[in-house]
Amino acid sequence: MSRHRRALPLAIFGLLASCALAQLTPEAQSELQKASELAARGDFLRAGKALAALATSFPNEAQVRYQLGLVLMRQRKADAAAEHLEAAAKLDPSSALIWLAVAQARLVKADRKGAEEAASRADSLSPNEPLVWRALSMFYAQAGDFAAAAKYESQWTRAAPEDRQAPLRAAEYYLQAGMPDPAIAMARPSAKDDNGADAWRILGEAYRLKRDPAKAVEAFQQATRLDPGEPRYVAGLAQLFLDHNTPTPAVMLLEEAVLRFDKDADLVRMLGLACYATGDAERALDQFLKAIDLEPESPIGYAALETLIPEAGARLDLVARKVQSFAARHPSSPLGHYLLALALAAQGQAPEQIESLLRKAIAADAAFWPAWFELHKPLRASGRIKEAAAALEKTLALKPDLAPARYSLAQVYASLGDTAKAVEQRKLHHRLMLEERQETERRQREMPKLSYDVRAR
Repeated sequence: MSRHRRALPLAIFGLLASCALAQLTPEAQSELQKASELAARGDFLRAGKALAALATSFPNEAQVRYQLGLVLMRQRKADAAAEHLEAAAKLDPSSALIWLAVAQARLVKADRKGAEEAASRADSLSPNEPLVWRALSMFYAQAGDFAAAAKYESQWTRAAPEDRQAPLRAAEYYLQAGMPDPAIAMARPSAKDDNGADAWRILGEAYRLKRDPAKAVEAFQQATRLDPGEPRYVAGLAQLFLDHNTPTPAVMLLEEAVLRFDKDADLVRMLGLACYATGDAERALDQFLKAIDLEPESPIGYAALETLIPEAGARLDLVARKVQSFAARHPSSPLGHYLLALALAAQGQAPEQIESLLRKAIAADAAFWPAWFELHKPLRASGRIKEAAAALEKTLALKPDLAPARYSLAQVYASLGDTAKAVEQRKLHHRLMLEERQETERRQREMPKLSYDVRAR
């Protein structure tokens, strides 16, 4: 499916210019029309120059200010765009299209409340205009209100049956709003037309939300059969198996997929996760390292190494070199410093060196709780027990439900002779472990292992 636009539809550029413009001379109206046509074709530089000249000559013409504001938005000149669009709204407060543009400009400027007020006003001014519904759909998607985006996209779908992608956009928005039933209703008709493969993918995601894994598997498999050249469909099916702790078919699917999509780092990483879930840590490390080579600047691949560093064995030096290089290239990210500290700890390096790296991670991001937790280890090893306690207390301030931190803090308090605090932390650790076990059991009930058949059909 094509990516959704994050700006108002290009069709809007011509709407107001088609109306009579009392303040403009015939020559100026012709220039406005030409500028509108340039903008509709995506030539925003020339359109902007023409509209800026018109705005200087006719500062009280709402449509000129509106069109210029739209062009400036497309040029990512948010402050200048907002100035012209707010002026246009004052000059013509009855225009829904102007208020839509004001809503988007305010959203870009992080005025969420003002943006929603402008969008609501646009809806009230033109409640039956399909193009307004389309623009409101995009506005609410950009604002992260996917339920509202789905509502307006659904209205647009009924008004514009020629837009074959509209039902899938609406279904996507319903999915992101956590509403699987309307997503299924919107996507199901498209499963029989040219959008069939992606419609089946959406159905798979929706059935997963509904906790109906059998139908989800069937939908993802159908998407893959219809379009074997789209890696997202294989990834969706493999992720479903992984979610249900059924990694063997995920490995089989992903092995074949990475042969066809050998440059897709996400699939390679997912194969690593699947291998790890089967207990094959060595092969998992292979895949994670391949993913890093494919996307050396992506932090996701490096983060995947964390749990495997203690099991890296003979490749620990290689892992250390890769994370050291990443840390050097991205000193403002806590991840590289943190992972390098873990690698050096696994190599048995001095606590002072490990502490230095962890403090670099904390300096990069004081809220990065994994570094605070690891910091207590070299501090304890150096005999600085009170500082170790402080590091653990900071960890728990950031991550109160981290059971290992509760356990370690109980030990540290015991070393300091504070029995009462040690007992309190042991109780909290016991409670967290019980809750974790109950959560695991709940997930196992709700997401049991799946029966599977990955043979070609």
